Amino acid sequence: MNAKRLKSMHAALLAGLGAMLAGPAAAQGFVTPGPVWAIAKDCLARDLQLPAEGALRAMAQACAATAEDINETGERVANAAFHAARAFNRLAQADADGALRAADFERAARLGRASLDRLRNDHPSLTANAAPAPAPTGRRNRRAAAPKADPLVNPRFRFGRAYELASAYVGLALLSGSSANACGGRNNCLAAAIQILDAERDLARPFETDPNDTRYEAFTLLRGQARAALAADPERISETADFEEVIRRGDRSANPGRRQLAERAKTELVAISLAAGRAALRDKSAASQRQAITLLQRARNAGGSNFEIAAGLGDANLLLARAEQSQQMARVLFSRAAESYAEAAGFAADLRRTEGDARWLPAETQAVLGRADSYEGLVKLEAQDSLAAAGARRQFIAALEQAVALRPQSPQVQLRLARAYVADRQPDLARGAYDAAIGQLGSTGRDVSEAMLELANVLRQSAGPSADSILQVLQRARAADPASVRANLEIGRFYFDRGLGNDLNDAASAFYQVINAAGGTNGPRTPVESELRAQAHYHLSLIEARRAQTSGVLPQAVVTQAEEAARHGVSDPRYLLHACLAHIMRGGVSVSSDGGQRWCIGNDRPESLLLRGMFFLRQAQYSPPAAIAALRNSANFAFEQGLRDVGRAADPAFNRLTVYWPGATSAPPVGDLLEFGSAVVKGCSGLTTEISLGEDQERRAQAFYEFYRVFRCRAN
Repeated sequence: MNAKRLKSMHAALLAGLGAMLAGPAAAQGFVTPGPVWAIAKDCLARDLQLPAEGALRAMAQACAATAEDINETGERVANAAFHAARAFNRLAQADADGALRAADFERAARLGRASLDRLRNDHPSLTANAAPAPAPTGRRNRRAAAPKADPLVNPRFRFGRAYELASAYVGLALLSGSSANACGGRNNCLAAAIQILDAERDLARPFETDPNDTRYEAFTLLRGQARAALAADPERISETADFEEVIRRGDRSANPGRRQLAERAKTELVAISLAAGRAALRDKSAASQRQAITLLQRARNAGGSNFEIAAGLGDANLLLARAEQSQQMARVLFSRAAESYAEAAGFAADLRRTEGDARWLPAETQAVLGRADSYEGLVKLEAQDSLAAAGARRQFIAALEQAVALRPQSPQVQLRLARAYVADRQPDLARGAYDAAIGQLGSTGRDVSEAMLELANVLRQSAGPSADSILQVLQRARAADPASVRANLEIGRFYFDRGLGNDLNDAASAFYQVINAAGGTNGPRTPVESELRAQAHYHLSLIEARRAQTSGVLPQAVVTQAEEAARHGVSDPRYLLHACLAHIMRGGVSVSSDGGQRWCIGNDRPESLLLRGMFFLRQAQYSPPAAIAALRNSANFAFEQGLRDVGRAADPAFNRLTVYWPGATSAPPVGDLLEFGSAVVKGCSGLTTEISLGEDQERRAQAFYEFYRVFRCRAN
């Protein structure tokens, strides 16, 4: 166990020990028939009740002096030393000064040890029955019955000495800054206390079955405190069994003293479990999080439900859920986390309302956001359009709305809510949340720039906002963060999509600014810059293609920019497919040179195989007669392989074309195009073939091949 965990546990245990020792004897059931101490000679009695708090130090000093009197006998010294130890223990609990407290515990330990040294607990005078009191004398008392012996005088004395000495040792061990000279250090004190309590456990047995006595419970609770403080692992059940026994006995008892001790045991079990659980939470490993859950559940079971326990259970379950490989188990953990965070938020809300303490507002907000995190995790686990995902998304949004209501001036929470609305296809609500966040973030900085870019994207997907208003938001985003690469990219995309007047030139200018900002001639420095640069090159290639619709000439730049997009965007197959298509569309050396084919060797999805076959058909148009047959065979092989894969694929996405070229109409299904491609190969080879496509399917497929310049057998 680390030092911080030990320190927090020890503070909790010392507080519990103080409450136990400081409690009135009657409440604990430590009722003795002896007199209340008043003068020094009372210290010699075996049974003696403690005086009021104001007289405790006088008693402690008087009994200590009596114990040191060389004229007193061994048994009388043992009695006086014991009573002095009792008084010093109680004084230590009332001391505000740490040094005085340690000194009182130290004297209690030394005097308790001295009492045992003078008269061992197994001495015959203590193990025999107590002698009866002298018979009454005098005429008036001749008929009175002789008093009976009190058989518990010696057991109470023997029990008390073991209990007080162990209490002093535990107090010294738990007291911060104490050198614990009486027992040689913290761990030695605890070990000595446990040794006494284990060895003398039989001394508590006579009080176990007495419903009016609580010595057995107090003894057991003290041993639990010592064991818990010494334990290396607070999760070990053996170190909390004593607490649990006191709790069980107290909960079943009508004795107020036993019930009071049971409540103290619960308080301490909660405190040490919470302290150890809090420390375990700081270690983010899965093993520590599981240990934290066990400890916090133990605290809760002991009656310790509160904000910190509930929030801690939420934190631990959430961390485990995020790392869980099993979808089913992750779902369980995310749900448990959501429940715990909801409970924590309820505790904080009650405290905020009943106590009028605004300091609980951040804690309540944090718990609500934890609940949002949990539901967000559930959303990501489920299929996008499933009922389970929809339900979790509603809960996720509701939690974020609650967090915004608690902290409306938090722009980060507003942004998170806005993004949740976007994912839930609620653009109008998203706009309101983005506006609120942007208003709080100010007019400059990366955060506000990113928020404006996200807002612009929402506006572009909405029917109401004008193009000019969207452009203004984008320009504000760039002004807020002039170094923003993404802002230039989005402005370029806006001009490209609108395509009016000088828009293509403005778009190209913005995309070149992206390239320069993302490394320029030195190349991108981060994966994010690589992706942004890939998008810029991709759009520049499309700009050249759109310009060619007017000029009729497809320049080399359309291929060069497409290749650059594929180089920088290796994680996105769209860029490689576009580069392949650019080579096909330009034809000539773009397909006949040795390096052109490599842009069409991507994955083996049907769409990729379609473009590969189209490339071979285009290459055959420019090749010498000796090479044509092999190229057409390669094209046919790609078409037939793709057609087989389409037939086997369960995902309809395999049958959709994702590539785009300016001027192209919507493409037929990939399966139709693959079948038509085989027919083109056979037709160019002088073979006849029948295809299963209907008249309209065949017409659309032919239009596709004609647009991409691969329908003819030879180039014009």
